[in-house]
Formats: sequence, structure tokens, C-alpha cells
Amino acid sequence: TILRPWGDWPSVMGMSDQQFSEIFFNSYTFTQKVSQDVQGSPHLLVVNRRGNVDIRGSGQQSIGAVIQETVWAENESAARKIAGELKFHISENGGQYQLASNLDSLPHSGRALRLDMTISVPQSTSAEVTVNEGDVTVSGLKGDQSLTARRGDVRANNLEGVLRVHQSRGAISADSVDGSMEIEGRGGDVSVQNVTGSVTVEGNFSGAMRFENIAQMLRYNSSRTSLNTQKLTGSLTMDMGNLT
Repeated sequence: TILRPWGDWPSVMGMSDQQFSEIFFNSYTFTQKVSQDVQGSPHLLVVNRRGNVDIRGSGQQSIGAVIQETVWAENESAARKIAGELKFHISENGGQYQLASNLDSLPHSGRALRLDMTISVPQSTSAEVTVNEGDVTVSGLKGDQSLTARRGDVRANNLEGVLRVHQSRGAISADSVDGSMEIEGRGGDVSVQNVTGSVTVEGNFSGAMRFENIAQMLRYNSSRTSLNTQKLTGSLTMDMGNLT
């Protein structure tokens, strides 16, 4: 008999941590809130291993986060203990703010948790978001945004500034971007509309590609297709090599 640490079993069985937890444990939900006043135009850094991140511009000069914690455990008492040990805080260094936690200090580095974050920020915030497993949503901001989703969808709307998206798996949807947009990586469907600047797509996306009302240059380069157009008025759809 081979005894393995708990944290090794998901990969041995070909599952994600969440899939493994859902099969062998019960789920319990808790909520934690943190907030901090900010100055000027803050730069926000968010890294989430598992769970969605939703960042929304607001009229308040503060960063406020509501974190929904899903804990998988043998019973409610064990789950409540884990949730009680998990602490979030917003750190600041030279105008850069980070939503941080002690997740790595928890048993198995918190692999039996999912953290869904809803974050309200000043409209002038620029954000740098990385999510390993979950969706990223950003709306109502005036600043450059850098969004990375390794296994999840990206949604962005009502933005001013440069929008950069890096994706490994999932769909991308962007609407009403007053600035340019850069997409790279690989994934599924891509929908981009109402962009006042240029749009550049580099990578392999296997789903439907739809572009509409791009005021400046549209560039799309993959291992199968290369497309350059000066300005797009109306819509352009590409589906597995078909152009309409």
C-alpha cells in the first residue's frame, strides 16, 4: 500500500483540486470583507488560484473586497476552523495595492478552498489580475488593465485605457473599450466590439471569432490565419476558418 499526502491525490487521479474536493468532502460557504481608503489613481494587484474575480469601478475613493469562501471539509466544524484561520488584508506600497491573504499557511496551502472575489475600486484604478482557475470580469474603469486567465473566461466592458488579456483556456468578451486591446494565448470564443483604438490578437483560439466596430487597426495572427484590416465598420465573424 502506498500512502500519499492528501495534496498529491488530485493529480494522481487526474483531477483538479476542486473536483477532488467535491467528490470526497462537503462544501461550506463563508464571507469575509476587507476595505481600505486609497489616494490618487491606484494600481491593484490580485492573484487568485481558484475562484472568480470581479472588479467594478465605483465613485468611492476606496478599495473594498467581498470574498466568498467555499471550504470543502469533513464537517462544518472543520470548515469553520479553516475559514477562521484565513485572513485577508489590503497592502500598499508606493501607490500599488495588493489584495493578499495567508492562504499558503493553511493546511495543504488552502487547496480545499475556492475564493470568489467581488472588488469595488475607484474608477481611475488600473488592475493587474491573474486567475489560475476561474473567470475574470472588469468593468467601469479608467486605466490600463492587464488580465490573465489560465482556465476561465474573461469579460470586460466600459473601460478607458489599454486592455491586455492573456489566456490559456476559455472565452473572451469585450465591449465598449475607449482605447486599444491586446489579446494573446489560446482559448475558445472571442467577441470584441466597440473599441476606439486598435485590436491585436496573437495566438490560437478554436472558437468563433467576432469583431464589431473597431475604429483603428484590427490584426489577427494564428498558426492558421493572418488578417489585417485598417478599420472595421460593422461586424466580422470567423468560425474555424470561415470568414463572414
